[in-house]
Amino acid sequence: MTTITVPLTEELSRLIDDLLRRGIGANKADLIRQALRKFGEDQAVADVLEAHKQPRLRGSLRDLADAL
Repeated sequence: MTTITVPLTEELSRLIDDLLRRGIGANKADLIRQALRKFGEDQAVADVLEAHKQPRLRGSLRDLADAL
């Protein structure tokens, strides 16, 4: 397991303390791990939504390759 040290603003530190008081995480490390997992999930959803905006190709691979 890797350990990192991240300087936090006072505002982020208070947010962590508040979330811990509300029982969102077992401790600071657990809370940060949860936040990173959630961020990763949100990014994956954003990637899928962005992919849906891309143009779609239709036809056989051979025809598409010949068009290049």
